[in-house]
Amino acid sequence: MLVVHTLWRNGRLALWAEDPSLPTEAPDGTHPFAVRLPGGEPDTVTLQLPTIAGRPADSPELIRAEDPPKGKVTLQSWQVPVSLHEITVIRDFSPRRAGDTPIELPDHADLG
Repeated sequence: MLVVHTLWRNGRLALWAEDPSLPTEAPDGTHPFAVRLPGGEPDTVTLQLPTIAGRPADSPELIRAEDPPKGKVTLQSWQVPVSLHEITVIRDFSPRRAGDTPIELPDHADLG
């Protein structure tokens, strides 16, 4: 199971995920088990992430067969592959809709 992460980059939604099936060794500063999600424009971002024993710490939701490493947690820069998506959250925000009707995301959002 992937653990999906989001962030804003230059006004666009950036998506990436942690994949527990990938190796955890990181010789070159690239996040070893980060994957770019399909769609959008490929990019790479540098993130300051919790690091243990020279590798990015797993997110608490990440499930692995082996136990995570133990040790001092530091922050370290990691190169993370992302997919960038333009997003329009609300196309029609007229007064009649404000606060009186739930807005359904599929009708009012574009990821792509």
